[in-house]
Amino acid sequence: MKTKCGCCGTQLGHLASKFQVFDGYLCQTCPYLTGCDLNVDGIAAVRKMTIAEVKEEVSSIRSSIDVVSGCKPTAEIGGKVKFFDAENALVLRGQSISMLINYGDILDFDLVEETGNEIISSKTKGGLGRAIVGAATFGSVGAIVGGTTGTRKTNATSKTMCDAIYVLITTSNKRHAAKRVDFLAYSVERGGVTYNTAMRSAQECIARLKAVTSAQSDAVNTPGTVSAADEIMKFKNLLDAGVLTQEEFDAKKKQLLGV
Repeated sequence: MKTKCGCCGTQLGHLASKFQVFDGYLCQTCPYLTGCDLNVDGIAAVRKMTIAEVKEEVSSIRSSIDVVSGCKPTAEIGGKVKFFDAENALVLRGQSISMLINYGDILDFDLVEETGNEIISSKTKGGLGRAIVGAATFGSVGAIVGGTTGTRKTNATSKTMCDAIYVLITTSNKRHAAKRVDFLAYSVERGGVTYNTAMRSAQECIARLKAVTSAQSDAVNTPGTVSAADEIMKFKNLLDAGVLTQEEFDAKKKQLLGV
């Protein structure tokens, strides 16, 4: 008897690769539609989910993206992340599905550079953290290279090569507590064009995150502040429940966005 994907219903067949979850099987695409990280921990988390939970998660992610559908981003960085300030949300571009994160759900963020067997965090005392401050002041990516190698023991290869540059965003969403935005995912020479471009994009992302989280903090301290994204999501839930028509939802969305 042929097995179907419990999420999308695709026939898996006897020879098709099957992804096993708690109470059934998925095709090879649907696990990633849950927005899981493409690592051992992310895959393991999906395997513990039921088919119903997978469907709910996929539906929730797709519905959240509808909040910014048709909206113009305030900024787009490196083709990896879009910021929507009017909607108080950002969208991360994933391999299988994009994911929306509300500004208010962001707990922390960090710029990370991997070099050989070394991981350099922007929060490391005397490491990349100091270099970012210098680069922000003088506008020099070279300052980052000098700052990261000045106080660390590295071999000759790790001094000249970089394996990855990414921004790690920690959120209050238990299912997606940490999301990684890769700006460089393969080994390149430090100080080269590719390295510099990736580092500038990662720095811009960090600067944007600082700005939007600071604005959110100010908004939280202002009584009665409700984000447009929260209001749109509320009406989207009413649309999904059949309480509102598509026309009514579109009208409310335009009203909230001021368009």
